[in-house]
Amino acid sequence: MDLELSYENFLQYYRSQEFEKGLQNYFGVGGSKNGGGCRIIFNVDRHISEPHSNEHEKSLYFAIIFYYVSLCNYAIFEVAGKDTMINFLMSTNWPMVYGENMAYKSPNSVLKTADLVYEKDSTNCKKTYALFRETIPLMKEELNNFFKGGADNLNQAAYNEFVKAMDGKIEKFWEIADKEIESFTFHK
Repeated sequence: MDLELSYENFLQYYRSQEFEKGLQNYFGVGGSKNGGGCRIIFNVDRHISEPHSNEHEKSLYFAIIFYYVSLCNYAIFEVAGKDTMINFLMSTNWPMVYGENMAYKSPNSVLKTADLVYEKDSTNCKKTYALFRETIPLMKEELNNFFKGGADNLNQAAYNEFVKAMDGKIEKFWEIADKEIESFTFHK
C-alpha cells in the first residue's frame, strides 16, 4: 500500500478534531478529569486499537502530533517543573504522558514504548520521518506563539500561570527540545 502523506493533509489533520479521536481510540483518553485538571496517559504501552482504524495516513499524522505532545511534556517538565507542565496541558487539553514506572520520559522513548515508530528501513518510517522533518518549523512557530502569551487557549487562568512561569525559559526549552528533535528517527 502506497501512502499519500502530505504536509497539506497533515495541516488539515492538525487543525481538526482527528487527533482527539486518535487519542480516544488508541489510549482511551477522554475529557479532562478533576474539574479542569489535565488528562493523563499512565501507561503508553497499553493501547486499545489503532489511532484511526483503516485510515493509515491519519495514524501516521497522529504519531507526529503525539511526538510533539510528548516533547512538550518532557521539555516543559525539565525547564519549569510539573506545575508549569500541568498548566500547559490544561491550557491545550493535551494529555500528560507517563512512561514506564510513572517517570517522565523523553519523547523518543515514549513513542517507542507506545509502539508509534516503525521498522528502520520501512516505507512508513521513511515517509513519516520526512513529513515529521517538514512539520518542525510549523510546530516551533505554534509553540513559540503559545509560550509568549496572548494565544487562544482552553483555560485562561492556567495559561496565564504557564506564560508567567515560562518567561525567560523559552530558550532553555528549545535547547532541550532541539536535542530531542535532532535525535529522533521514527524507527525502532
